[in-house]
Amino acid sequence: MHHQTSRKTAAREGEAGMSLVEVLIAAGLILFIAVGIIPLFVMGMQSNLEGQDSTQVANHARTRMEEFYQQPWDSDLLQIQAGTERVFNEYYSENDQRWVTGTLSDVPVGDEAPYLRVTTIRQYHINEFLDAQAESRDPVPLPATALPNQVHLKEIEVDVSGTRAGGPLGASKDLSLRAVKAD
Repeated sequence: MHHQTSRKTAAREGEAGMSLVEVLIAAGLILFIAVGIIPLFVMGMQSNLEGQDSTQVANHARTRMEEFYQQPWDSDLLQIQAGTERVFNEYYSENDQRWVTGTLSDVPVGDEAPYLRVTTIRQYHINEFLDAQAESRDPVPLPATALPNQVHLKEIEVDVSGTRAGGPLGASKDLSLRAVKAD
């Protein structure tokens, strides 16, 4: 009988479990590892947000550029007075999920505008454009005295900017596209 009692005692000693000190050491190790990993998650979230924002800004700018660039030379969208420029200000309405004419101050209460878009059309005479490029400066818009039968260029510039300020996940991205269309 004595032999069976010692086996039961030995089995119970092996099942005694962990002491409080062992639990505290294990918890400390897990905490130490978690503190090292948390910044990686934050950086991953920030990178994902920046990538999404960059993609959105690029898509909004490219879509607008393609819309204007595909217009015929004499379309209503591209018509401007000689020597002037035409500017289209828009904001992206979160509520309507579309672009709305206006600036940030025009956004109604209860709506958000994560993106602003400014499209500018300018018209130049080819010589003014080439002279400006040779001098590395911006060309001068087409003067009112330009002859209509001379070669003209229309510059289409699209600027898209995000409205999110800094913060833990960073600020929004901005993008500017410029294309020239010949008559």
